[in-house]
Amino acid sequence: MKIYQNLFIYTIIAVFICGCFSLKKEPNWVSLQPISNDSWFGMGSVSTSTENYRMIAQELAYQQIGSQIEVQLISEIETSSKEVNRKVDKSFSSQIKTRMNLFLEDIQIVDTYTKKDRYYILVSLPKDEYYRKLEIRKNTARSTIMDLVETAESRFPELSFSYILKAMREVSPFPELTMSDPKNSGKKIFIRSYLDILWKEFGRRLALRTNTSRVEVLYGFKRKKSVEILATDSVTREPLVGIPLTATMDNNSEISNSAITDENGVAIFHIFRLGDKTPNQRLLIARDYATMCPDAANTELLHDSNPIVVEVMANSPLVFINVNEKIDGKKTENPYIMPALKELFVAGYGAEFTDEKFLSNFVVAANVSVNRRSERANEYGIYQASASATISISDASSDMELYVKSINDINGKSFHSNNAAGQDALSQIVEELNSSVFNEILSKLE
Repeated sequence: MKIYQNLFIYTIIAVFICGCFSLKKEPNWVSLQPISNDSWFGMGSVSTSTENYRMIAQELAYQQIGSQIEVQLISEIETSSKEVNRKVDKSFSSQIKTRMNLFLEDIQIVDTYTKKDRYYILVSLPKDEYYRKLEIRKNTARSTIMDLVETAESRFPELSFSYILKAMREVSPFPELTMSDPKNSGKKIFIRSYLDILWKEFGRRLALRTNTSRVEVLYGFKRKKSVEILATDSVTREPLVGIPLTATMDNNSEISNSAITDENGVAIFHIFRLGDKTPNQRLLIARDYATMCPDAANTELLHDSNPIVVEVMANSPLVFINVNEKIDGKKTENPYIMPALKELFVAGYGAEFTDEKFLSNFVVAANVSVNRRSERANEYGIYQASASATISISDASSDMELYVKSINDINGKSFHSNNAAGQDALSQIVEELNSSVFNEILSKLE
């Protein structure tokens, strides 16, 4: 019995001790964040029901310190901007985050507190340690950046763009860094601004020139049109070898979308087929900065703001059509096949037509023959005729046959006459053309 009494007493004491610890007094910093000349403080608060609440609260506390540093940084840059006479961009969120990552190891957890279902954390960053390490890192960054710039200038264009981007990454945590302006003695310039200027100067130095500012392309047909681009160093006037370029067009046109300059500094792009009949289109040929900077993150700088523009004129094909359409050996007075073929080329290609074969782009020839089955109607009073047709399409410039199609044993019927039966057979050929042959022609010619 005495054993049970002792156990009961120990339990009461343990509960009392735990209660004392759990009744920790709420610290002042929970409601009033500390302010000090020696440190920056940050406080984070998150519900304990939130997943990873401790980590989230700590991140919020870090952000508070980052916001205080950002305010001071903007003030420093605004002061510097008066000296360098440049516009200040106050969008420092990414730079502040990068800078904070450099000092995570120096941020100290001062205290934590849990109240009911809420978790609080207080962190601090000593200012003297921050400024001491900041100065060291600034000097290191400045030295690295100058080395990168020197290499970028001496190894143009091989390393120019990738090394400028590396320099931009180096200066990212330190947007306030300045240097002497090389083009304006006695003045200062933000290093980031200087790198932006260098990037644009290198872009202009990598000069592109085309052998034509305008090409004409037949819509709807695969006929390769070529555009040559010459890349040169605008300073030395020498051709540039191995420069990657890209080409773009709207409307799903088929083109060669990339090329690299050869030993003569020339790259060739091809337009194979236009995507639609828009009369005036554009081929844009740009410097492929993404390939020149393979380790670069997605950045607006990789977009060439000054591409070569080649006007592309979508021309309708000029078609010569020769149709020999006969019923019982006699030429039809009201042809069926000629109008149907013209309708195909107008609907599919916006074609125009000519009576002069030598002026045309394409030659369409059709031989259509309809013959009666008998002189008289059959026992049911029906006249019958049988039709056959051969259609061919050729390239007028080379006489190369692009498409040929034979249609045989098409039957026509009429209660009126053999001629009417022949006309019905012709209308059946037109239906055959509309149902399958026209799509076949379009597919073959494209």
